[in-house]
Amino acid sequence: MKRLLLLLLAALAFPTAVEANIDPKVHKICKDVRDYMGCVKANKKIKVSIFDDLSKKETEFLKAYIKSPERVSTLNGKWILQGINERSGDGTYVDINSIKKVGKLVSIKRCLLVGSINKKLCDNPTNNLTGGTSMRIFNCRKKKHFSREIITDISSLNRPAEWKSIHKSRFNLATAKIACKY
Repeated sequence: MKRLLLLLLAALAFPTAVEANIDPKVHKICKDVRDYMGCVKANKKIKVSIFDDLSKKETEFLKAYIKSPERVSTLNGKWILQGINERSGDGTYVDINSIKKVGKLVSIKRCLLVGSINKKLCDNPTNNLTGGTSMRIFNCRKKKHFSREIITDISSLNRPAEWKSIHKSRFNLATAKIACKY
């Protein structure tokens, strides 16, 4: 009877821990503690750094990316079509000449041409395009892209820079496939 009760309790507790999206570091700290969920709640405030699990060179690469301007210019890029939005006709290109790899991190230039598919506009050195040319950085092993803090309205003022899954954005997924392939 005790075995059955223990199995039932374990079956009920396991999905709760999985669904709670418990940070692996917190799980490692709490896995042998008697009050697992209490330990998780107490350690949930552990800050996850954007530099966690990066080598020294990768950290410097990410810091340089963060300090760089959002919009960048390119001259004579080797632009390949990433996709065209069927509704708006916007073209998205990536410059495979701009790919830089440092460890598991890869950066690439991406150009969004609002209302156009003329890829020569991506080489505009003044970069006054609507959409414009910007850098993207990916962690190819973890399948994540780095999202800078974007302030578009009052609700997003406190949104921190973080690594996000590339699968949440069709264009980030397509860009990552190209960048990580080279």
